[in-house]
Amino acid sequence: MLISSVWSAYSLDGSGGEVTNNIVRLSTINATPNIAVYIWQADSNTVTQSYIWSSSTGVYLDVGSDRNTISFSTIIGQAVDGYGLIAVDADSNTVTQSWLSGGEVGVWLQAGSDYNAVSLSTMIGTADEGLFIDGSDANTMTQIYSWGGASGLTFFTGSDFNQVSFSTVIGADPTNYYALGAIGASSNTVYNSYIKGPTAALVSRSTG
Repeated sequence: MLISSVWSAYSLDGSGGEVTNNIVRLSTINATPNIAVYIWQADSNTVTQSYIWSSSTGVYLDVGSDRNTISFSTIIGQAVDGYGLIAVDADSNTVTQSWLSGGEVGVWLQAGSDYNAVSLSTMIGTADEGLFIDGSDANTMTQIYSWGGASGLTFFTGSDFNQVSFSTVIGADPTNYYALGAIGASSNTVYNSYIKGPTAALVSRSTG
């Protein structure tokens, strides 16, 4: 399925059967107040060369949405508590050469979202985090720019074996926040990267 111009929320729901190999290309998707693109239990779909805007959340990869690809796209969750992209228990997805911005968090990987890859992309969290990894393992970020109004990037409780390389991470709050944090998260690796904040890196209750 090829969709070329969509002006309302778009969803792929695989809960009732297989939903795979759909393509959203060269599209504009606007949604108020809904999520712009919602994918649930749907695999191997592609969003490319598209502009996605929502007053809440731009893209939501819900439980069991695996091996999807987002590329060459701009994704915005405009609200104060908005998110550019959320993934919940969604694995092996790829985001590349894209701009993801949220009023609160740019990208939030949570609840067992493992083996995802983000590359050559910008993540902006206006109020909070550029990238927040929560209870998710073995994700790879390379050549990213992650900026947060509070913190740039956080590995939170139970987020282990993630890797960041050749990237820039900035926490903009000049008071008590950090650029890069590992809080209850272990065996994560950051290398060949530029980290800037009032506290460049915070490690708490973490090992490895």
